[in-house]
Amino acid sequence: MKKLIRPAIWVTLIASTIAFTAFTLLNNQSKTEAKVYQRDPNSRIAVTTATIAKQDLTEAQQFTGVLEPIRENKIAAEAAGKVVWVGVEEGDIVRAGQVLARVDNQNIRLQIEAAEVQLEGVAADVNRYTKLAQSEAVPGVNLEKALIQKRSLEVQIKTLRDQLGRTTLTAPFGGVVTQRFFDLGSVLAPGAPLAQITDISGLKLTVAIPEREMLLFRVGQTVQIEVDAYPGIDFSGKVRMIGVQADASHNFPIEVLVQNASKHPLKAGMFGKLSFQNRNNTKVLALPKAALIGTAKAPFVYVVENGQATLRSVVLGANNNDFYEILSGLQETETVVTSGQISLTEGALVASSQQQ
Repeated sequence: MKKLIRPAIWVTLIASTIAFTAFTLLNNQSKTEAKVYQRDPNSRIAVTTATIAKQDLTEAQQFTGVLEPIRENKIAAEAAGKVVWVGVEEGDIVRAGQVLARVDNQNIRLQIEAAEVQLEGVAADVNRYTKLAQSEAVPGVNLEKALIQKRSLEVQIKTLRDQLGRTTLTAPFGGVVTQRFFDLGSVLAPGAPLAQITDISGLKLTVAIPEREMLLFRVGQTVQIEVDAYPGIDFSGKVRMIGVQADASHNFPIEVLVQNASKHPLKAGMFGKLSFQNRNNTKVLALPKAALIGTAKAPFVYVVENGQATLRSVVLGANNNDFYEILSGLQETETVVTSGQISLTEGALVASSQQQ
């Protein structure tokens, strides 16, 4: 018969196992912590700093866009029929109202002629019935029917003449024929594309302006445009539209109208640059961009006070390539960290060297 292990022995074995496991874990933890670098709280972190001072942030900025025609439209046929005359080729310059093509209208002319013959007969009936009705020789209803028929024929002739006019296809505005979709003998259907006319007497340049710069522009304002095709030549443009809705990057579209000139002719598709001064000559408190932590919408900086780094929220204004304008959060002569921020925490001791 097997001997049973006493409960006291079981308790002793379990307790020994737990004690051994705990000792092993604590020993491993001590070894791990010993390997981890622990910064001495009394040591100082080397950083580079800059002093807040007033500066002139005036800087010419440029925004690039593509010149587009002031007007461009595909002209559609308004009447069905075969093209019997072509008046333009691709590349031709046309004026408003110039005839582009004519569609066969012989059938409509015959209908007009037939309706005019009927109208002459009905007009004679109206004259005759008018005299007879005055002498009560015929009932007045005969005159009424003749007048109604006369009016109906007049409307029919006006409709046919309108259709006749639509067989002559004209340019709605002046420009250049950049595409032609028909040829002599083509059979057109109403709404079929006929030609594309591009008006480059003026061109529009659309650029995206950051939110912080949008208020510098107003409708009717004169601005300077540069075009890569004519280096050193400035073109004068006027702001025609300022967008009321920003894109995902908080940029607003601004449309500038530039009049074309024969001396330096502009073409649709050329790159244009809108140039402007982003500020006047007033000096403002300036923060080096290298000091910024976070984003321009949620900006923070480390300020050095009594040898310690203090994290502070600031409000930014205009900027140029190197500096932000400080609207609030910092004062002149205060010192901010421009490099080494990654090693800093709130209240950390710093050893600073002034930025050159």
